[in-house]
Amino acid sequence: QASGLAAGSTTAQSIAVTADTTTQTLTSKTFFDVAGNAASASYTVKVDTAPPTITVTPIVAELTSLAGTPVAVPMNVATDAVSGVASVTSNAPTTFPYGVTTVTFTATDNAGNTATATTTVTVRDTTPPVIGSVPTRTLSTSVSSGTVAMPDLTGFVVASDINVPLTVTQSILAGTLLSPGTSAVTYTVTDKAGNRSTQTGTITVTDATPPVITACAAPATVGVGGTVPNLTGGVRATDNSGAFTVSQSPIAGTVLSAPGTVTVTLTARDAAGNTATCSTTLTVVSVQLPTATLAISPGLLWPPNHKLAVITATLTVSDPAAVVKLVSITSSEADSGLGSGDRPNDIQAVGLKPIATVYGTDTRVFLLRSERSGKGPGRIYTVTYTVTNAAGSVTVTGTVVVPHDLKGGLTKPAGIVFINDKPGDDKGDDDKDSDDPWHYDDHYSGDGHAWHDGDHYQGDGHSTCAGSSRTKK
Repeated sequence: QASGLAAGSTTAQSIAVTADTTTQTLTSKTFFDVAGNAASASYTVKVDTAPPTITVTPIVAELTSLAGTPVAVPMNVATDAVSGVASVTSNAPTTFPYGVTTVTFTATDNAGNTATATTTVTVRDTTPPVIGSVPTRTLSTSVSSGTVAMPDLTGFVVASDINVPLTVTQSILAGTLLSPGTSAVTYTVTDKAGNRSTQTGTITVTDATPPVITACAAPATVGVGGTVPNLTGGVRATDNSGAFTVSQSPIAGTVLSAPGTVTVTLTARDAAGNTATCSTTLTVVSVQLPTATLAISPGLLWPPNHKLAVITATLTVSDPAAVVKLVSITSSEADSGLGSGDRPNDIQAVGLKPIATVYGTDTRVFLLRSERSGKGPGRIYTVTYTVTNAAGSVTVTGTVVVPHDLKGGLTKPAGIVFINDKPGDDKGDDDKDSDDPWHYDDHYSGDGHAWHDGDHYQGDGHSTCAGSSRTKK
């Protein structure tokens, strides 16, 4: 038979607590059954008034789409040491826009206490645009200036980037004048964030402008059996490149075997291959190319006394109608600076005029100075004439010699007696004391009184010096 419960007694005990401290209120009660058995019970109470602690840090993510970039926002950001965290919430969106977004977190513990905190989520763009291709162009200049304006080619750049719009620039600005040749053009693509990519293309300018012929070669006349003359020098032209060549057809040197008229085509060609042409006529007549011989007298000047001598040129020409012109007279030595006694203006026209005043005329008498360097092999004057008729021109030349001395079989001029050096003397001359009786050089006169610095000779029984002298010591 079960025993019933007997009346019991209870005992209560209270303990004072403060906030955030576990507070225990102990209540004990003992019960006895009819058999005298006893039982007791107790419970514990916790008190929590502090909010949870939230710890967050800024978040940075790379832009993946302007429509929104997914960013993983951690939610385990709160702790509570007393009652524990019941829940954490935030206003973070599923995807974040480009830029900075503030996110607010709210945490609640098991005692109902709440806390909030904020952080930032930054979606940035550090990826430069991707350039697929840049333009390469070839332009032609067809204007006399030889240049062409650089076009705006930025619209032909193919590029991609998330962060649009993109800005494209080119290193050679549109409108810049370009000369023929190939230039590198750098294209720069910049996105909204300022990231840049570059790629280089080329622009080639070709010269499509032909030369401009301003004057063609003048017509000419050639005799049968003659040859086509070189007429290219008679073409006057301009080109935007500044340089061109001229050719002709038929070419110079082509033999003309029959009378008549020949058309000569002259072509001006620039470096780019552009051409312009003009033509002139060549009349072939039944006239033979002239022949000519030239004899010059005297052909030897001696002694070298620094004086001007009258020279006569005799031309024998097959065609009496031919035109004779003196082209040039040159010397193998410098005109001045040859030493003591040297005089300037060694080549002159009659009347002591500059020889150039008679070039291009039928001048057959002129003046040459009997002079040469004492240290050289002698002097040679070269005289050149052209003889021209309807069949063309021939060139003839002759020479006048002022020898260093009269060795080698040259004929001694009549009436000239040369002073001899004596073997073994020490007169200081520059011919190494030669005893050659034909040697004409600087040396002591032998009269016992004077040293001579210049060339000298004796033709009248007296010693003559072309240079200066000084007293013998």
